[in-house]
Amino acid sequence: MEDINGKKMLAMDVFTMAIRYMREHLMNALKKQVSDIQQSDVLFVITVPAIWSDASKQFMREAAIAVRCCFIIDLSTARLKWRLGEPALSDNLLYALVNRAYANSYMYYHHLVR
Repeated sequence: MEDINGKKMLAMDVFTMAIRYMREHLMNALKKQVSDIQQSDVLFVITVPAIWSDASKQFMREAAIAVRCCFIIDLSTARLKWRLGEPALSDNLLYALVNRAYANSYMYYHHLVR
């Protein structure tokens, strides 16, 4: 990739930096609400639309792995996995899924009680 000044950077570096920034921003916001929360208390999940090409999915999978995030194809699949109990979760869990698509952002909050 090349910025407006002509400086070149690997696309993977740009994406991993952006994901890290979003993760840190979210953790800072969470710490304002829950002072004793740790990063290990949060499972970060990257989702991509199922209609993306295999190459695009693989790129995002590699970016997610590089920043230690879980990777799932399609937000609907992510919601279903949580409802079915994958990955292993606590018996009483409040979680949020954020969908950022084009100019729109959607946030889904779920309270899972088993």
